Amino acid sequence: MRLSALLLSLFLPISLVAAQTAAEDPGRAAFDKGVEAYNSRSFEVAKGQFTEALAAYPGNATVLTWLGTTCYELKQWDEAIGHLTKATAADPKYPVAFNNLGNAYLEKGTELIKAGKEGDGRALLDKAVAAYQAAIGLDDSYSYPRYNLAITYTRMKEWDKAWKAFTDAIKAKSDDPAVWISFGNALKEAGEYEKAVERYAKAIELDPKCVECAVQLGWLNSKVARWADAEQAYKKAVALEADNFDAQFGLGIALYNERKFEEARAPFTRASELHADSFEARYDLGLSEDSLGKLPAAEAAYRAALVVRPNDALCLNNLGVVIYGQEKPCDAVEQFRAAIAADRTYVMAYINLALALEACGKDDQAVLDQWQATVKAFPRQASAHCGLANALYRRKDLNGALAEYLRCLELDDKNVDAHDNVGLIFLDRGQFTEAISHFRQALQTDPRNVPALHNLGVTYEKMKNPAEARKCYEQALQIDPNCQRAKENLERLKAAGGGQ
Repeated sequence: MRLSALLLSLFLPISLVAAQTAAEDPGRAAFDKGVEAYNSRSFEVAKGQFTEALAAYPGNATVLTWLGTTCYELKQWDEAIGHLTKATAADPKYPVAFNNLGNAYLEKGTELIKAGKEGDGRALLDKAVAAYQAAIGLDDSYSYPRYNLAITYTRMKEWDKAWKAFTDAIKAKSDDPAVWISFGNALKEAGEYEKAVERYAKAIELDPKCVECAVQLGWLNSKVARWADAEQAYKKAVALEADNFDAQFGLGIALYNERKFEEARAPFTRASELHADSFEARYDLGLSEDSLGKLPAAEAAYRAALVVRPNDALCLNNLGVVIYGQEKPCDAVEQFRAAIAADRTYVMAYINLALALEACGKDDQAVLDQWQATVKAFPRQASAHCGLANALYRRKDLNGALAEYLRCLELDDKNVDAHDNVGLIFLDRGQFTEAISHFRQALQTDPRNVPALHNLGVTYEKMKNPAEARKCYEQALQIDPNCQRAKENLERLKAAGGGQ
């Protein structure tokens, strides 16, 4: 959040030499050169000239104010405060000196707070408030100290005072988009997003070419998940400044969240070009390509992101997923291992590693070891217990598998696969009532689950209830006419005259 530009046109001429020319007075010549250097932003040169002018006119409020303001621009806060304090003492009715003194106090105080010196910093912010209030008291029409006072209260997080100060600043200068922007910034910082939107919209109304306003409006609409509005704001910003990274990246985010993955590719690509060190732009481009099923392009984007941030666990995991999706599970194993090394708490990488090892054809023990390691690391992760149960089931360890499936269901009682597999184990044991209970629980969560319907039909057949079995097979075939097992069982029942 920037302070207002200083109103140099309000500085008074040097009263002691007003009737003299620069040629007649070297001090006045130094002052004029200082002003020229300041206006060309050559602040070190300006400081030297104003120092020379001050030597000619010690204690002159105008020279002290220009010198102090130049030190402010050089971020030499202590010197700025010293010179501007002397200026206010030399001329207690000079509002510009008080305003600029407030600026120096504000920046020095903010710097101390960031350095962890909260008490000292807060004391300087209080002095900034007093300086701005003094400037307002001297010239009620002077809008800048009102604006800067509002910014100071914002940094102090004294929101009610900030809102009043911004309101006063707007009354004094309602046609200045910078005031509306800063008001919007303050409201955004306070979490008042809807109100902030109104202020940025007003700033755009006053300055239709305000790129910052459009970007901030896009950000705020994104924050409250109004993606279509965010898209329009960011598109306006891009139209105004095509090479604005924040506008391009924000547009990509908005389009992605609207599921406009194809459209999101262009702004993410441009953002990546604008900021070669932006991990997020490359990563989100990868997400867009991935969502479109363009796996080689997604792989390239994720790899580019990892050049910027080599140990990002999410990106490593996603890279593994798209490699796996290209039927290269053994190559994916390396990425999932790297994701785990980068973040030992990232459960999905553990699970994906186990799945990749299975698909890669690793021996059963290696797969089992990985599932056991996953369960050990994440004992309350339902899918980890389900994965371990599947591995045990393939090894014919039905008791171990049943225990893990039931543990999975303790953690997630709507896990359809776990219910279905528990049902199969009970069916194999001849515990038909228990099997039916689990198949029906699977169907409560997913009524179109064909395996559960088929298995329920088999269970009813085992219980000598062909009518119910036939209903189950028929329902399964209505959902999936190509379910061969249900088709064969239904035909067999009909041939035997069962279920009529």
